[in-house]
Amino acid sequence: MELSDAVKQAAEELGKRLGVEKGVQNYIDLREKTQQDLDVVSLENKHDQLYQKLSECQQMGESLDRSELDEYYALKRQVQGHPLVDARDTQLEGVKGLFGQTVQRMTSILGVDYLTLAR
Repeated sequence: MELSDAVKQAAEELGKRLGVEKGVQNYIDLREKTQQDLDVVSLENKHDQLYQKLSECQQMGESLDRSELDEYYALKRQVQGHPLVDARDTQLEGVKGLFGQTVQRMTSILGVDYLTLAR
């Protein structure tokens, strides 16, 4: 479906407005802080690598080692319990809410499901 220039321009303006929302800016700031914190980066990398390893083992039908599962859950608690990660993730939930509200309003204004149109 080809969009008119007016719709494209309105979408760009909406994107700019959403980008300067305080909640979005707070999330961007927190995301940057977590990306610059070596402890957080290391913890998240360890967690992600172990998650990937365990997922691959499970997909191949292998039984999972109890000590690796314990390590995974310990890492998960450390990652989620880190103040920067917690703040970032909490702020992300707020941003998702803002975007969800925006989608609902766009659907109402357009008279068609915005998510279907956006695909």
